[in-house]
Amino acid sequence: MVQWHVACASSEWECNRRNDGSNELPINTGEQEILIAMTTDERDILELLKAELDFVESGGYGRSVRTPWHNKSTFQDSLSCINYGYPYRAHPCNECHLLDFVTPDHHTESVPCHHIPLNTDGETIEDLESQDNQAKLEREVGRWLRDRIKQIEEERANTARV
Repeated sequence: MVQWHVACASSEWECNRRNDGSNELPINTGEQEILIAMTTDERDILELLKAELDFVESGGYGRSVRTPWHNKSTFQDSLSCINYGYPYRAHPCNECHLLDFVTPDHHTESVPCHHIPLNTDGETIEDLESQDNQAKLEREVGRWLRDRIKQIEEERANTARV
């Protein structure tokens, strides 16, 4: 049986992969068993986050010259999204790496990645989009991306030492 570590909010629980082909994993918290969706995106999460940060810092979420009336959607309108370029959702969001950063109570939202807590105030992309402050949204997303990149690099460096 394959062992996995699933990050959920600020806790990390160990669980066993289901053998029925499902990408949901049962996690026993000691009090109850809950199911956590596992991602099937084969892209490297570190490279994905670095590319997203580069996209944000390069003004990728600015208004398009072709469609200036259309707001771009954070994550969805970048290569980070497993459905980028598809006119419809070819892949369910539970296959995306970004779901690993979404709290379980938001996994079933129509756009789960818009519910990633970005800062200590718990503001999400959805919250910041409703404030209609693109500069603040990009600043908070950039800060969150830099923090996750640093965390993953440190975890990988520590794993390489062992």
